[in-house]
Amino acid sequence: MDTDLQKNVKQASQNINQAADSVSDKFKQGAKVIDKKVKNFDSSELESTYNDLKSQAESGLDSTIAIVKRYPLYSLLGAAAVGAVAATLIRRMGRD
Repeated sequence: MDTDLQKNVKQASQNINQAADSVSDKFKQGAKVIDKKVKNFDSSELESTYNDLKSQAESGLDSTIAIVKRYPLYSLLGAAAVGAVAATLIRRMGRD
């Protein structure tokens, strides 16, 4: 009976080692794929998108400044109205 138990333990140990080797190999393969993708990553695409967004933000800022300079009173009244609406919403949320 002890020999059967020892054989089973030895077989289980071998199975575990094989499974661990298989998982290790899969992780190594996955790491190689990720490494290849990182090395082939084209950062110029991100840089282009960033520059486009930055350009649009600067354009929006310039437009906003021009509108505020052209209509200072309306800009002030509009900002006050937005502030009042925001304050009302915040108070309502605080009551719930």
